[in-house]
Amino acid sequence: MSLGLLRTVRWERDADGSNIVTLTEAEPNPASPKSLAAAVGKVVKRQFVDKPENDRHAEYMLQNGLIHIGRLNEWEVADQFLAAQSSQQAPQLQRLGDCDTPLELNGAAVSTREYYWVLDKQHEEPHTDSYVEVEIRAIGLSSDVSAGRLANEIAGVVSKVGSEVEGPALGDRVIYISGNKKGGCVRTHGRAGPLELVRIPDEISFEVAAGLAWAYVTAIQGLGEIAHLAPENTILIHTNATDISQAAIQYAQMIGATIYATVATVKERDLLVSDYSLPPDRIFSRRDLNFVKGIMRCTQNAGVDVIFNALSGEALRGSLACLAPFGAFIDVSNPDLRADTTVELSSLPRNVSIHTVDLPVLAQHRPKSVRLLLTEALRLYSEGKISQLRTTTVMDFTQIKEGIRTVQSGEAAKVVIAPHPFNLVPVVPQPLWPCHFDPHASYVLAGGYGGLGRSLARWMASRGATSLIILSRSSASSPEKMELITDLNRLGCKVHSLVCDVADLSSLQQLSGKAFSNLPAIKGCIQASMVLRDGAFAGLSFQDWQAAIRPKVHGSWNLHTVLPDNMDFFIMLSSVAGIFGNRGQSNYAAGNTFQDALAAYRVSKGMQAASINLGSVSNVGWVAENRSSMRTHTATLFELLREEEVHATVDFLVRDQQDGGNASARSQLVLGLPTAEMCRQNGVPPPTYLNYSMFTHFRNPATAKSREVSQQKTIGTAALLSATSGIEGAVTVVSDGIVERLASLLAIPSSELDAQRFGFGGIDSLVAMEFRAWIVKELKAEVSLLDIMGAENIRALSEKIAGRSHLIVRGSGSGSS
Repeated sequence: MSLGLLRTVRWERDADGSNIVTLTEAEPNPASPKSLAAAVGKVVKRQFVDKPENDRHAEYMLQNGLIHIGRLNEWEVADQFLAAQSSQQAPQLQRLGDCDTPLELNGAAVSTREYYWVLDKQHEEPHTDSYVEVEIRAIGLSSDVSAGRLANEIAGVVSKVGSEVEGPALGDRVIYISGNKKGGCVRTHGRAGPLELVRIPDEISFEVAAGLAWAYVTAIQGLGEIAHLAPENTILIHTNATDISQAAIQYAQMIGATIYATVATVKERDLLVSDYSLPPDRIFSRRDLNFVKGIMRCTQNAGVDVIFNALSGEALRGSLACLAPFGAFIDVSNPDLRADTTVELSSLPRNVSIHTVDLPVLAQHRPKSVRLLLTEALRLYSEGKISQLRTTTVMDFTQIKEGIRTVQSGEAAKVVIAPHPFNLVPVVPQPLWPCHFDPHASYVLAGGYGGLGRSLARWMASRGATSLIILSRSSASSPEKMELITDLNRLGCKVHSLVCDVADLSSLQQLSGKAFSNLPAIKGCIQASMVLRDGAFAGLSFQDWQAAIRPKVHGSWNLHTVLPDNMDFFIMLSSVAGIFGNRGQSNYAAGNTFQDALAAYRVSKGMQAASINLGSVSNVGWVAENRSSMRTHTATLFELLREEEVHATVDFLVRDQQDGGNASARSQLVLGLPTAEMCRQNGVPPPTYLNYSMFTHFRNPATAKSREVSQQKTIGTAALLSATSGIEGAVTVVSDGIVERLASLLAIPSSELDAQRFGFGGIDSLVAMEFRAWIVKELKAEVSLLDIMGAENIRALSEKIAGRSHLIVRGSGSGSS
């Protein structure tokens, strides 16, 4: 525990003169006073007399009469395994028809613009009896692709049917709209419930069905089910050349309503006139709010009965002014843009209604409703009452990048992607040797209802676990917990949800004597319990210290004590915070280093164990669920991990322990720390801890260059301050330096910080700690956190720093203070 505590304290007290050194005795038998004194003398001489470069804050161990220095070393076998399991392997061109396993598009394709295919993780899960598998023949790309909704329309042939499914049969031509709000439907095989599927009439191709589903279901729900559009009604449609606006126009024309429209370009206007025969005098530009006057003039100030809206901000509010009493406002705009728009209810006409249409949400919660809407859309098309959308483009899987670009640019209202067996696509080789859990055993998951715990539970069930014992301090009553239990049961895994504080030994022992005895033998444990109570060590209360310590220290030791000694694996989710000592987390760091030590202790006693020092996981767990609480300097401290990397790491360690690997030297694995080269590539200076001896192998020639660049920026402020004799000039130099430093810490442009207006009361206390350390170290001025948080503005704090800095040459002249 002391290592984690001291690693944090040394960083919280990051000043030039500090050098906190530890010497751990790890002799089989207690060392003699003489040998221990000799070892201490050698360490003192090296650290405080010889003072070798880059060896501050060294950590030593006395073992078998020899003094060892702690270093982080590469675990090559683990690296090779993780590379083989991840999508970081180089993709290889393969024909779709030659791929034996279902594939999906790389989940980060849109943001990274790296378009390659990986093994579809959905199909690692057992096929449940209540679902249908569809071999995909056409996919409709969404016009909201930039919002993460890459594709939601899937057409194909039923290839598998669960034993409990009634209705769909093998070979049926079907289409469905996915309830996955983040898209993710660009794949070769899909899964859906029978209530989601609609049979495609023989006269409609897969490509046509996938091209009209999303748009017409949106239009029919909004204008038909909600607005009840009738022939005598007037409607304003804000078009943007997308599939949805075109579908709304066709549906309104089929009803016979009087249509008004707004456009952004001449090209859009020409499309409405030539292809949809809209009168030019009913088409208005939406580049400004003059369309409001035009609509009111055409309707003799009555307004329109229905507004079909895809706008946001002032344009949305302006549209509401066109709404007639008893009218309906149907909003199909991007939910992310909609969040920034507010509407004054007092400004609305009386007896109007406002509705939002969000198909992914509807598909997720009311699949039967979506199926009925989709059935209606296909019927209308078969009867010739609606037609395929204009400028619909069909591409194949080799053109996915071009298809996304086409949708985003608005060159086509709709893009449909259709796979062909001869398509050559880049495919990442399949992960090798997936571990499998014994279906006749039980596995303990402590803290299993946390974000990472839920993720690992699903992963374990997908790998064959049929009996999971989830230990939690609270009952399984929240929606997330109930959803997890439902998902696990669907995968054939029984959940034994037990209320238990693992830090309470008596409570755990009672479960061991009662509940555990009636279950299959326990063959493994993952300890994922954690509590955060952050704060500087100097001001940390005993209660906050204990809150973070109990699950990590007492909980881990109790599990070690109570659970069987002969388990296949015992894995503790530790954290990199314990490795470098994250500011404000001395309690959490101490708990993590205890887990690291416990893993080594178990291994020394012939038991299986490993600790994983995890960095932040971007898409699941505490960081993903508390993004607003993340400190802005986090990105420079460790690389964000993906959920799949955590699974692969646990996979490796489970396999290593099950296979009886060389665990004696490998009880700890650190994941997510950047090298100096990574920092340089990200444009950030390497963190201070890379200068310490433990991180020697993380340094390379690029480190010195990166450090030199960062020092040039900070030394610039210090040098200017040293060369300034007048207090006013010093205040200006300090103020400019503070603006640059705060901009870096807060990840905002320096131009947004006004030295006269910016107050410190709203910044995170841990950011303030890092800011204070910079002031003390670089500007040579002693200021407290209270000085910082209580400063009226940057200028006021600059005056205080200038008055205390040892860098300013002080004299008796008028320029001195």
